Amino acid sequence: MLHRQIHQWFVQGNQTSNKVYAELFLTPSSDPWLGLAPDDIYSAIDHDGVK
Repeated sequence: MLHRQIHQWFVQGNQTSNKVYAELFLTPSSDPWLGLAPDDIYSAIDHDGVK
């Protein structure tokens, strides 16, 4: 069911990323904590996984 819904979002041309966060993760893209990457944590990933 979720797979089908995400594909419908792609086909409809909606802002898929915003819909995934808002409706799947129940976290709006306006959340100030979204994507917060602390400077004092070592992740062993190049650039801490941030582009």
